[in-house]
Amino acid sequence: KKRFPLKIVVDFHENYPMDQLAWISTKKGLVRLIKLFLFRLKKWVRYEEKTVCNADYILVVSSEMKDRILNSYTVNKMKFTAFRNTQDLSILDQPIDESIAHQFMGKKVVLYVGGIDNSRDLLTVVKGMRYVDTKVTLLIVGGGDPDCISSLKKYIEQNSLHGQVVFIGQVPFELVFSYIKCSSMGLVPHCDIDRPLSSHKMYQYMIGG
Repeated sequence: KKRFPLKIVVDFHENYPMDQLAWISTKKGLVRLIKLFLFRLKKWVRYEEKTVCNADYILVVSSEMKDRILNSYTVNKMKFTAFRNTQDLSILDQPIDESIAHQFMGKKVVLYVGGIDNSRDLLTVVKGMRYVDTKVTLLIVGGGDPDCISSLKKYIEQNSLHGQVVFIGQVPFELVFSYIKCSSMGLVPHCDIDRPLSSHKMYQYMIGG
């Protein structure tokens, strides 16, 4: 900013320091100790403070994120613009895939769409399938951490849930709306961390009805 006469716009799409801490908490053993040693929360908080104080404009995806920053640092509230992390309505123009509709339409489907890692806490969701009607199917659409996916599949196999939990894997975005339309419920699971965010997939579920 000292070298170039440009305006600085900061996009607070995530609470990065807390997200990093949550990600490290999902690791185990020596890997976790090394990550904790290298990660310094105070350093990231200082960097965040420096960033917001030098910014000309600050974009947030929720009023809770704005409140968190205002309560943490001395910053002019006029810098903020709230811009919801919503889904463009053009997703409604996507045709329903007939093969997906034939397989799942009309059934009791609980859907998760998105990245798969330990911070999503999908293991809790999978464990919960032991206590619901066997006619309910948990559909997991997306890719992610191979170790996390492997541990989820191992739990499913050990508890004979392979008939109730279906992994679709990563699919083109053009097929996402078809899975949403065929589901009865959409999930936005997360570990218990500080996430004053506005989930994109929540709006996708809402548009899909």
